[in-house]
Amino acid sequence: MALLTRATDGIRGAPFTHADYSWLVEDQEHVRSVAVDTLSQLAELHAAAGDLDRAIETVEQALTLDPDPIEDLFRQQMLWQHRLGRPQEARDVYRQLSDRCDRTPSEETTALLESLGGEVRVVVQ
Repeated sequence: MALLTRATDGIRGAPFTHADYSWLVEDQEHVRSVAVDTLSQLAELHAAAGDLDRAIETVEQALTLDPDPIEDLFRQQMLWQHRLGRPQEARDVYRQLSDRCDRTPSEETTALLESLGGEVRVVVQ
């Protein structure tokens, strides 16, 4: 796990954004997908080892890679925040997801929030 953590430590933001070689852009989506999957797996390893705070940080790192919200990662964060006894943070994660996407989070995500004791508030802008 330590080697994987070191290998992924500097991964943030869209891959190849500032690259001088246009041919790299062709591989951008594949690299982004692999990086998100790797960070997601690393987060699971941290959680399995009992380090939920590090797992949450790793998911947050993965979320920097994709402009479209990855709802599964938000749900995982909500669950881990709840397990750490931080219900307000779990609700905040739900709000962050809602703010990042142009729609209401899925029924599955809303049901998770409600099962964790959170209130769903619809904000009309």
